[in-house]
Amino acid sequence: MPGRFWLSGLIVIAVSGCAGHAAPEQMKVRVTDPVEVAPKVSGTRAQTWASAAWSETARAWLVAWREGCLNEDGTEIWCARIAADGTSLDPAGIRIATGKGLRSEPKVASDGQDWLVVWADACNGKDWDVYACLVAQDGQIRGKPFVLAGGEHNQCQPSVAFASGSYHVVWAAFSGSGLPNTPGTGYSLFATRLSREGKPLTAQPVELTSNRYYQASHPCIAASGDTVVVVFMETTFIKWGKNFLNFLVLDGQSGQRKAGPLPPSKGNNNRSLGNKVTARWSPVAGSGGKFLTLVRDVESFGGRNPYAATLWAIAPTGSLSKTSVEIDGLMSKTAYYAPAHVALASDEEHFLLVMESLRPADARKTSLTDRSQMGIVGWLLAAGDTPRLVHGNSKGGFPIAIEAGKDIILPAVCAGPRSTFLVVASELRGLDDIKLTARLVKVTR
Repeated sequence: MPGRFWLSGLIVIAVSGCAGHAAPEQMKVRVTDPVEVAPKVSGTRAQTWASAAWSETARAWLVAWREGCLNEDGTEIWCARIAADGTSLDPAGIRIATGKGLRSEPKVASDGQDWLVVWADACNGKDWDVYACLVAQDGQIRGKPFVLAGGEHNQCQPSVAFASGSYHVVWAAFSGSGLPNTPGTGYSLFATRLSREGKPLTAQPVELTSNRYYQASHPCIAASGDTVVVVFMETTFIKWGKNFLNFLVLDGQSGQRKAGPLPPSKGNNNRSLGNKVTARWSPVAGSGGKFLTLVRDVESFGGRNPYAATLWAIAPTGSLSKTSVEIDGLMSKTAYYAPAHVALASDEEHFLLVMESLRPADARKTSLTDRSQMGIVGWLLAAGDTPRLVHGNSKGGFPIAIEAGKDIILPAVCAGPRSTFLVVASELRGLDDIKLTARLVKVTR
């Protein structure tokens, strides 16, 4: 597949008191031409909320997505494989779940051979449950989708990772009958483990957080070695709520909690995610047993920038520390209110952070009274004790999916073969025409 462009790393890192230090090693990045993930899906309308996982045995990624919009009577969960060279192996797509009712938020993980796809499903017509389905390395569906977490009220926002021989699934669940946003009524986090064959390894889901202290939502899970980390949004019990980054460290063998969560936040702190319900997931990825996540204030009022973020490190012992790496994906004069969607992955040598980037569609236009467009940019960081940028400007990153006249949104990223990442995003072509496109990001010295 021909490459679109080569970029040499320009390093800009916000570090206090580091004058005189040698510049970090620069890396080169090649971004390939986009390909449609599943160009021949019959009746496709809106392919969004992608997630991807790499199978070393299959030498392919599985990309899962939601087909359709939530204002319809029903949406579906689909998937397709992308080969190591970036070509589509399933151009007609693979339908996982269909029928009346809404389905959303698919996530996928691999045991190195096959894949497990999880998603939120409202096919019961009352509330959300968490469903799951296995997909074999050859793209065949293994059995029927099954309920992973059901019952009264919502079970939603699932996330999945594979570690120490089992799948770890975490989700948010509502419980309580009191007034909204009061202690004992709201969302908590639960987790379970599944075998490679999809069989439960825990008799009952494990409660990771309690809604007696705060609400917990938007979990994101990642594994490195025998360590599993879950980051989530903590919402305090005050009027309108304040949102903060929080986390847990789990043992990969047992799924038991090793560290976290942090005590309930009081007042303000530098883990603030803003006060609005539009907060998105904070991503997490691990390398060598250590993990990266990010903090950003999603407010855009008062001059704040929801595209600016600071990276934080989580150690397997449970310590959380702010790094010196700060990034900003906003290239337009003014920010939209909605925060940019972000995703993060690691290949054990590097982390790749990707983000929606708002920018003028024409260099001469400088305000949102003119046409602006959304694209995808990235930042490459060296893994290690001290994460550092090795490719991409701190302001604006490097371009991954920036095309004139096109809006490209909702990126997902996953590592694959050595020094290769897959970035998938939704390209808006019309009101009823949104297609997933995939690009490889290849790292060289």
